[in-house]
Amino acid sequence: MMDAGFTAHGAWYMDDCLNFVDMGYHVPNWTIQGRSFRTNKKTMTATRAPGSVPAALIIESILEHVAKAVQKHPVHVKELNLYENHQVAQGVAHILGVPLDNVKVKPNQGIISPNSLVTGGSIASEVAMQAAISAAEILKERMRPIKEKFPEASWKELCDKCVWSKIDLCARVLNSPDMGGPANYHTYCAAVTETELDVLTGESQIRRVDIMADYGESLNPVIDIGQTEGGFVMGLGNYLTEDTVFDSRTGVILSDGTWNYKPPTTKDIPIDWRIHLLPDTPNPNGIRSSKGQG
Repeated sequence: MMDAGFTAHGAWYMDDCLNFVDMGYHVPNWTIQGRSFRTNKKTMTATRAPGSVPAALIIESILEHVAKAVQKHPVHVKELNLYENHQVAQGVAHILGVPLDNVKVKPNQGIISPNSLVTGGSIASEVAMQAAISAAEILKERMRPIKEKFPEASWKELCDKCVWSKIDLCARVLNSPDMGGPANYHTYCAAVTETELDVLTGESQIRRVDIMADYGESLNPVIDIGQTEGGFVMGLGNYLTEDTVFDSRTGVILSDGTWNYKPPTTKDIPIDWRIHLLPDTPNPNGIRSSKGQG
């Protein structure tokens, strides 16, 4: 049973719940039914994990303070610390054999790549990576005759010679599963937590966490470990610190701010945190033998 609030807008969440309810367990024979019902509560919307909005507010506030301390414009500080497309750029740089600084990733635009797929289900990196690598391989093959003729030429010189040789240096790629594109597979992760509990006060402290993750041959271990850390902390908030509270009579939400809604902070993360990526587990269905996560 799911509380859908005062509208039926969130009823489709139940369908997603039923699709994933078995998670990592094999259940060959069962029957599941889901029901959504309307109440006097506010209809909630979807989120990838609890605490994302407060977390965004926290980091934005931090960068505003940093900008003031270093006497820089906040936009400049935020651009310097903005997430970059390193995974895609690394793949292209590896295929073309050029420094990473030579690869620039531009934001997606409908004029350039119409009818693009949405980001979700940990597929964005894989779809973008495969398309970029395939396009880079096309360009590499086109440039091969010039490269063989001028093996000592720099990247800029090589591009100039290709242009004068009327070689097309633009490439595009379309992928789908039946064309050898991304396929379905499972990403596995296991965690063991050592927690200290004060039975008199109810206060708890996570002493140590060990996480083993199977991400195939990781495209970028630093990013994959960061995603794992973020997912674990969001889980902490879901089970330990965050709770949505409504007035039982009026349906008004009471936990409407950080005064009474508590996303995890630096004091909630494990004291000893160890994340291991399972070695020697290539994924035959993934991009460069990797697995998506996040």
